[in-house]
Formats: sequence, C-alpha cells, structure tokens
Amino acid sequence: MATRARALAISDVDRQIVDGWVRARTTPRRLHLRARIVLLAAQGVPPGQIAQRLGTSRPTVHLWRARFQAGGLAAIRKDAPGRGRRPSIPAATVQAIITATTQTTPTGATHWSTRTMAEAFGVSNATVARLWQAHGLQPHRVRPF
Repeated sequence: MATRARALAISDVDRQIVDGWVRARTTPRRLHLRARIVLLAAQGVPPGQIAQRLGTSRPTVHLWRARFQAGGLAAIRKDAPGRGRRPSIPAATVQAIITATTQTTPTGATHWSTRTMAEAFGVSNATVARLWQAHGLQPHRVRPF
C-alpha cells in the first residue's frame, strides 16, 4: 500500500514569496512549475495528483519537494550544477585560438581572418567568429576606436 506524503511545511513568508512567483507573469517557466509543486505540496495534495494537475511526472514532484525541504527557496531557484550542454571545443583550443589571434599573424597576410584561423586550428569559421566576439577581438582593426 502506498504511503501518503505529508503536507510540506512552509513558513508564511516563504509561502508569500512562492505565491508571488506563481502569480508573476515574468517568472521563468521552470521556476513557476517548481513553485506550483511546492504550493500544492504545502496544501497536502498527494504527489500523484500534483503530477497529474501540472502535467509532469511523480519523480519530478518528489525531487522538488525534497529539494525544498533540504534547502528552502534557494534550492528551488537554481538548477543543480552540471546541467546544460558540454562545451564541444576544448578549453585548450579556445585559449590557443585567442593567443594566436592576439600574438601572431598568418604567413603572407597582415591579420587573421576567421577562415584562415579556422583552417589553422581545424574548427569552423563560425566558431572562430563566436570566440572573437565573446572575447572582444577585432583583428582586422589596426587600432580600436
């Protein structure tokens, strides 16, 4: 027989903050879902019903209940570390491209272009362009304005 989950203990101040997140139109979708899970759990709604009402899974409901119990509001505001796409270009390659851009010039040319740099390092020219933009590099300019 399945055991019923107890109502989640939440202070009045925390309840007001979480309720504000649910009502705000600018709250990110993931935080909105987490806040609704916490509010329904605080009302004593079983995890299965919470999952059904919110269109999510029971493990998700259990996860956010547990995280809120362990860390409060801060725990549901931020994602766990390690989420997101891994960098596809190694940090050593990025550093080598930046160093080469700022300290060397290609043979037979006055400055690097994205295509010559990409060919030299075996990456795409779009990758070089993104790296240059992220680091504020403009090798075609002799002096900054």
